[in-house]
Amino acid sequence: MAINLKQYLKAYMKNTIYLLIFTVLFSLHTSAQNKNYTSGTTTICSLVSESDAGNIAKDGPLILYMHDSVQNQQVEIVFPKLMRNKMSYNPYDKLVNQTVCITGRLSKYNNAPAIIISNENQIKTKSGEQVNRMTANY
Repeated sequence: MAINLKQYLKAYMKNTIYLLIFTVLFSLHTSAQNKNYTSGTTTICSLVSESDAGNIAKDGPLILYMHDSVQNQQVEIVFPKLMRNKMSYNPYDKLVNQTVCITGRLSKYNNAPAIIISNENQIKTKSGEQVNRMTANY
């Protein structure tokens, strides 16, 4: 049973093309899923709003919202409980209905785009001053 070299090469090339097409499609699919999340840091300057429920868990994270106009999406600003305890001000009282700039890594939190606050210095007014010194609406 001699295998015809021409038939073998034809089958090999057909399989290689299918594998190449599959690889390209998989890469495009993976790229599309992650296009809204950057690996570096970003700064969002926008009005801060509270959640629709308005409930603040004392033992859980505080989640506030901002609109990222560049990627046209709502971004959660997450204050873990330990970070809230370290801050010099209450982020809910000081930030809701204020326009501030938040710098951080855009990631996922509860399957939504979010910036997790790990340092009070991530939050500044549009003019660049610390929020704990903020006296007027910006």
